[in-house]
Amino acid sequence: MSVPSGYRVCVVGLGSMGMGAALSCLRAGLATSGIDLDAGRRDAFAAQGPRAWRTASRG
Repeated sequence: MSVPSGYRVCVVGLGSMGMGAALSCLRAGLATSGIDLDAGRRDAFAAQGPRAWRTASRG
């Protein structure tokens, strides 16, 4: 599957479904960011290499 390099994805909520969706996007080669209020979920996602934010304002 060919993915245009200009695509960017942001997943809001890194719970069971959101984390799975975010990791699938990463495996597909999409630039992926994640947002979650839970620091543990953000840390787990960030450990995969992408950015994880607490809020949409990147705080």
